Amino acid sequence: MIAGIELGGTKTVVAIGTATGDVHEEWRFPTTAPDETFSRAIAWLRERGEPQAIGIAAFGPLGVVPGRASYGKL
Repeated sequence: MIAGIELGGTKTVVAIGTATGDVHEEWRFPTTAPDETFSRAIAWLRERGEPQAIGIAAFGPLGVVPGRASYGKL
């Protein structure tokens, strides 16, 4: 199982599927505070098993400057 999380400004989409791109199930819910949004997404995924990989897409901000403490963090 492969999982994907899209964090948007107004909604979050969580999906599971295969490495070849077949989506088996998805869930959409309103984006709220970061901790709450991640908790809801992770809880939904845990109910479905342990994914081999998780892809995350976000509108920002993302820490993209190597060497900074925020590098690689949402």
